[in-house]
Amino acid sequence: TRLGPLIIDAPADFVAEICRPLAWWLRDVTKNVGVEEESAYWEVWDRLIAVALEVVPVESYTDPVGTAINAPAGILVESIFDRFWARKPKVGEGLDDVLEARLTNLATGQSPSSAVCRVILCSRLSPLFAIDPQWTKTNLLPRLRWG
Repeated sequence: TRLGPLIIDAPADFVAEICRPLAWWLRDVTKNVGVEEESAYWEVWDRLIAVALEVVPVESYTDPVGTAINAPAGILVESIFDRFWARKPKVGEGLDDVLEARLTNLATGQSPSSAVCRVILCSRLSPLFAIDPQWTKTNLLPRLRWG
């Protein structure tokens, strides 16, 4: 779409100010992005996640899932999964390099919104394990507190 280049070229403070609606917009258009537009999608996603990870979410210790799914970074993680599930991944297939690099950064990040990203990632623990057990064992399971 024509909005993508505007987001990429917009000043960071402006993008930060409207990051949540932009994240919702990208999630909304994710399912309609064709293969020929894939690189443009990732360029916009990378621009938005860089800003969204620095947004301090309104923390709710009583509802961490609600906080995660409504934070800009959480919405963008959901967008990745919408894109990924549309490819109909198969058990044991593994993550492709483009997705693996991004998911690893989200799983291991230390930014203000990294925790909300991990909440979304862990909500997909079972399918991620089925698709790429080694990545899941390395990047998600160690971050769970078992006791």
